[in-house]
This record gives sequence, structure tokens and C-alpha cells, in this order.
Amino acid sequence: MEAKFGELFSVVTVLQMDVKKFDMKPSKTSGARLRASLLTLKKMCDTLRKEVLTTTKAVPTRRSKSVEIPTSPEEKASASTTA
Repeated sequence: MEAKFGELFSVVTVLQMDVKKFDMKPSKTSGARLRASLLTLKKMCDTLRKEVLTTTKAVPTRRSKSVEIPTSPEEKASASTTA
């Protein structure tokens, strides 16, 4: 997972340079380069988000102690006398 973050930061560094170039001299080429970098960043973020989600779903959840609820009248009567 950390390798993905390293790649993400390198794309952000490239993106930062593209933004500076576009701010200094706006042109169609620098705008296209900037949009391409933004799209790459978006795709990487989406991929990373999906990986985090699948990893999170694989983690077992902690469950509280289950309490059995009496369903029949006999169970209800015995539950009320023992409580």
C-alpha cells in the first residue's frame, strides 16, 4: 500500500510542475498536459480507494454478545421467571 502512495506523490509532483508551467504561460499544450496529469491522478486515486475498500471488507467485524429472544410462549414464561 505504501508503494501506491509513493507513486501517488510522484504524480502530484509532476502535476505541480504542470500547474506552474500552465500558470506561467497558458497554452493548449500545457493545458492538455495538465489535464492528462489530473486524469492520471484521478485513476490512481480510484484504484487506491477500491483497494482500501476491499481490504476493509476483508477485516472481520467484532460482534457483541447475541441475546436470544424468546419466540414461543413457553420460552417467554421461562425467561421472565429466570430474569
